[in-house]
Amino acid sequence: MFSKVEKKKEVELGKYTAVHDESSHGKLFTIEDDDVEASISPAEPALDPVTLSHQPVDLSRSLTLSSLWSTLTFTWLQDLLTLGNRKPLTLEDLYPLPQKDQSAEIYTGFKQAWQEQLRQSASPSLAWSFASSYGRPFLAAGLLKLVHDSCLFLGPLLLNSIISFLSHPEQPLSAGLFCVGGLFFSNLLMSLCLRQYFFTCYRVGMNLRSAVVTSIYHKSLVLNTSVLSRKTTGEISNLMSVDSSRLQELTPYLHALWYSFFQIILALVFLYRQLGLACLAGECGV
Repeated sequence: MFSKVEKKKEVELGKYTAVHDESSHGKLFTIEDDDVEASISPAEPALDPVTLSHQPVDLSRSLTLSSLWSTLTFTWLQDLLTLGNRKPLTLEDLYPLPQKDQSAEIYTGFKQAWQEQLRQSASPSLAWSFASSYGRPFLAAGLLKLVHDSCLFLGPLLLNSIISFLSHPEQPLSAGLFCVGGLFFSNLLMSLCLRQYFFTCYRVGMNLRSAVVTSIYHKSLVLNTSVLSRKTTGEISNLMSVDSSRLQELTPYLHALWYSFFQIILALVFLYRQLGLACLAGECGV
């Protein structure tokens, strides 16, 4: 033990404490400290203490408070990604969940839609309840996909116009610049729409999953023992985990029911413009 007049300095080194005693000619004592839990494993290199300290993200840049440009380009995630590069993220580091994405809010809206189905129809439809609750954002995502696919076929048209401009030097320069600018902005718009399409669809899928899981949980609380005995715990767990996850995974690809035909029809139109009726022979051969 050191006396009160002795000066000492302690530096925490993982599981050990190094004590520097100035009165003992700078002698360094290293003692084991069982009460101190190592923050890093022995195999990992020592990290800068600054990177391990809690550096909260800027909450004003969350999705709820972000600007239009930040929402389109996902720059509202920049602070969170930077912090995740410095240290493992914890719940305290994350942005607050938007109100409409919280399970209580989701369940309330879905419950109202389901009760409306019970009042209006003798055979209520779960699909119509989902459509009533999340149909608007899902349709908005479909419009984004429509813009993306339209821009996808606009690129070859503009590229053909650029080739025609280069082949005929007598055309004004503004015509070429217009085609180049249109090609650039069409690709930019296509990229933005596709990213927002998947983000919106996955968000709708997450809400669907949350509504299903919460509904199953509430339903299991009010069922009597005789009804619950017909289902095993594993079956109920599968409904809440596996089956609900399939809804979330399916949501981004439901729009393929229409945009696949849209892409095929546009592709045939473009082929017909270039090849004429010969494109139909090629399609029949395929």
